[in-house]
Amino acid sequence: GDFNTVSVTQVGNKNLLTGVTGQNARIYGSFNTVTIRQGDQPTDTGKNEVDLDVEGSYNRLNLNQAVDVNGASVGSTSGHYQLALIQGNSNQLTTQQTNAGSGSHYLENAITGNSNVLTEYQKDTGGKLLFVNVNGDSNTVTTTQQGSGSHYLDISLTGNSNSVAATQTGSASHHATINLTNAGGPASVTLNQNSSVTGLVYSITQSCTTPAGCSVAITQP
Repeated sequence: GDFNTVSVTQVGNKNLLTGVTGQNARIYGSFNTVTIRQGDQPTDTGKNEVDLDVEGSYNRLNLNQAVDVNGASVGSTSGHYQLALIQGNSNQLTTQQTNAGSGSHYLENAITGNSNVLTEYQKDTGGKLLFVNVNGDSNTVTTTQQGSGSHYLDISLTGNSNSVAATQTGSASHHATINLTNAGGPASVTLNQNSSVTGLVYSITQSCTTPAGCSVAITQP
């Protein structure tokens, strides 16, 4: 349905909220607001998940695992993961996976549609990865993977006027791989891979039928 507001909070460990292949955790409709928060106290150790299938437009999704944007805390250790499949236009997806212990994260998003906005944070420490696949026009992807190493990242955008801004900071590790296929209109890639001494590596493939409309900016110390 449309114009619904859904808020789910799962505290502790061994969270879940599974859909996609399990055929649950589906949102069909537009103008919905969904907030999912998993983990962080009472004394959690590992195991979040999510798996969410969304079909519609103008939906606002906020998916946080152990926690913040702005479910706060961030003092916990949880296992993370996440999978969000979105079909539609003008959706906004904001995610954060965060940790104060070692490891975990992951995250995978597949978006089909136009004018969608993805803002994704994977923060400290270790672990990370992140895979984003976007098909459509005028989509914007902004990712931040922060401290202490073990990053990666793999982003693919196919369509016109898409843009990606990716930041991977310290302490070393990094990687990247960004593939942008653009058949018209301006498109941009910005990659910042900081350091904390070496790591880095990047691969960017950009295909533009209008080269003057495409830009790439790389920052590596």
